Amino acid sequence: MAVPTEATLEALEKLSADPKNVVYIISGRDAAFLEQHLGHFRNVGFSAEHGGFVKERGSAEWVNFTESLDMSWMGEVEEIFKYYTEVGFGFFFFFFFFLRGWWFDVDFL
Repeated sequence: MAVPTEATLEALEKLSADPKNVVYIISGRDAAFLEQHLGHFRNVGFSAEHGGFVKERGSAEWVNFTESLDMSWMGEVEEIFKYYTEVGFGFFFFFFFFLRGWWFDVDFL
C-alpha cells in the first residue's frame, strides 16, 4: 500500500500553507486511508474513491456523493469479476464502497 513519503508530506505542508494555493488530493483510496495519512492537513481538500466522497478544505466531514446512486448492478458485476479472477493468472479484484475494479498484474506474463 502506497503511503506518502516524508518529502511528499513536507511539500503538501508548504503548498497548503501558502494562501495563494488551493490544494486538493484526488485519490482512488478510501476516506479512512486519506484521513489516516493526510487528515492532519486542515488546508487541504480531499476526494476519495475517485470522487465518490469529498471533504472540503477546513471541514471535518466527508460528503457522500454515492448515496443516490443505483448500486443494484454491483452483484452481477462482482460475480463476473470473481469468475475471471479464479480462472485467470494475475487477475485480482478489489472494491470500495461504490467502486469495483479488476486489475491484471503484468508480472504474471
